[in-house]
Amino acid sequence: MVIFVGVGHFKPGKTDQAVEALQAFMPTVQAEAGTLKYVVYRGVQNPDIVVFFEKYADEAAQEAHWASEEFKLFQEALGPLMDGQPIMGVVEKVASKS
Repeated sequence: MVIFVGVGHFKPGKTDQAVEALQAFMPTVQAEAGTLKYVVYRGVQNPDIVVFFEKYADEAAQEAHWASEEFKLFQEALGPLMDGQPIMGVVEKVASKS
């Protein structure tokens, strides 16, 4: 299993446009084999911050997601809306309540 987390900051006034792109992209993600969970959160105190939580069955599923034409188009749509580079990477569990 592979878990990926990303935190992006969008330009003020551009986050609603980014959220619309995210929502339009979700049906594609839901149809991908090996994508177990794909959740996007928006900041409450700072709504220009968006957090991605992605869980894949394996590395091949994650790579297939990133290699898809739909993902590349999604990235192109979000790029101009971003305020700086996102913080992102694969993570592992070190503690858990559950």
